Amino acid sequence: MKELIVFDLDGVLVDSKQNMKTSWTTVMERKGIDIPFEEYFKHIGKPFEVILMDLGISKNHKSIKKIYDKTSKTNMELIKPFNGICETLLMLQTRSKLAIVTSKSEDRTKMVLKLFPKFDYVCCPSENMKGKPHSDQLEYTIEKCKSTPEKTVYVGDMMVDMQCAENCGVEFIYAEWGYGDIKCKNSIQNHKELLLV
Repeated sequence: MKELIVFDLDGVLVDSKQNMKTSWTTVMERKGIDIPFEEYFKHIGKPFEVILMDLGISKNHKSIKKIYDKTSKTNMELIKPFNGICETLLMLQTRSKLAIVTSKSEDRTKMVLKLFPKFDYVCCPSENMKGKPHSDQLEYTIEKCKSTPEKTVYVGDMMVDMQCAENCGVEFIYAEWGYGDIKCKNSIQNHKELLLV
């Protein structure tokens, strides 16, 4: 039984793909960017600026992010918790601390968190910490929750999540219902399986 269970947000707790698609489509239209959503989506889980660099976009990061974030906030109704996940979280809270480590901006994360029970700690990107796959956010979250890597598990759906956990010395669980397609010996098909962790 783990003392601390840390979750990625998009693709693990919420289905936000349509929201992302709408936001990226708006960016393409307003900035004249000809990079389809499918290419953008391959990189989710990384910090937004890193995704832009990986896509070969080296300029106007702030204005692009502003358009993306504003469109995302305007279309928050497109973000839905996965079916039954809130009930699972409430059961997990009876025996473990729960936290989130996400690459989503703090203001948009706060809006999404209104859909869920309260978490013990939520860590969003900041200038003081490197984003995933670096372990900075996960290490800081473990410290804030007064736990240790050995007593922690990180639940994610993308390669950067798994790499983040490995870099932190934390056990990783691959959420197969999410957006990624990775090979992981420690995977689950349904969030209810977390009750056995």
